[in-house]
Amino acid sequence: DCASLTNVETPFALSEVRVFPNPAANNVTVSYDWSATIKAQVELRDLMGRVVATQAINGQNGEIKLNVETLSEGAYMMMIRTETQIIAQDKVLIVR
Repeated sequence: DCASLTNVETPFALSEVRVFPNPAANNVTVSYDWSATIKAQVELRDLMGRVVATQAINGQNGEIKLNVETLSEGAYMMMIRTETQIIAQDKVLIVR
């Protein structure tokens, strides 16, 4: 199953972001296709708000992989953020 991230800010409303698999066991792939080139960070946060994984995005489209095999099973929040705004966010479940 794929989960589409909820777009938070209007300039990115036409952007396409997919996170798969969700739930995940070892890796989470974030696929993106923006309407413009951006420089951003993908952050995976635990429910206490601590960043547990991060990866840079620099460009208009592509995909990145986050290694989650060392993280505890449970729910996490994934955010994609620029220096000034959160442009997408969604929950990611990690299961074993």
